[in-house]
Amino acid sequence: MEGNKSILSDILEIQGFDISSEFTYPLFFLLLFVYVSLLFSNIAILVLIIIEKSLHQPMYMLFCNLSVNDLIGNTVLLPQLMAHIISTERFITYKQCVVQAFYSHMFGSASHMILMIGLTVRLPRCGSLIQNAYCDNASLFKLSCENVSINNIYGLFFTVLLFSCSIGGIAATYFRIALVCWIKKNKELNNKALQTCASHLVLYLIML
Repeated sequence: MEGNKSILSDILEIQGFDISSEFTYPLFFLLLFVYVSLLFSNIAILVLIIIEKSLHQPMYMLFCNLSVNDLIGNTVLLPQLMAHIISTERFITYKQCVVQAFYSHMFGSASHMILMIGLTVRLPRCGSLIQNAYCDNASLFKLSCENVSINNIYGLFFTVLLFSCSIGGIAATYFRIALVCWIKKNKELNNKALQTCASHLVLYLIML
């Protein structure tokens, strides 16, 4: 009986669907068409850039990254979404849900980063001195002949947004954990929460 409970606890139900029965299959085939189109177009871009030697340049390498990122992001999301649309029972395991959430966030963040670097690569270059220990966007901006104010604003806005979401999400989660521990007043729960938060916080600080 305990085994069954542990199995059931790993299964999550998806409730974010409110689709009339007459729209189920049209929506499914629309998403299928979108997914197949995305696969075909992104693979075609990759093959074209790999085969054509004249396209072996930084800007087109970024297009490759964008296509690979697009393939991964949509493959993680759309097939599962299509399966849930035509299914009457919409379940997913906790591990699958975590993987899907991870790739959804990674897909979105990577797309923004690739586009930001793409803006940098398009700038005409006048300088040849990198004033840093490694190459980053700020170093590349300094090589440009043009005004890079727009690039700086976009990069700063994205960085602030990314860090605000990250730090804000962690702070909100820590607050909720602390609130639960304070209400429950369970010593074992408090110790477990302290160990989890402490190890997580150490990892986060190392990453920063």
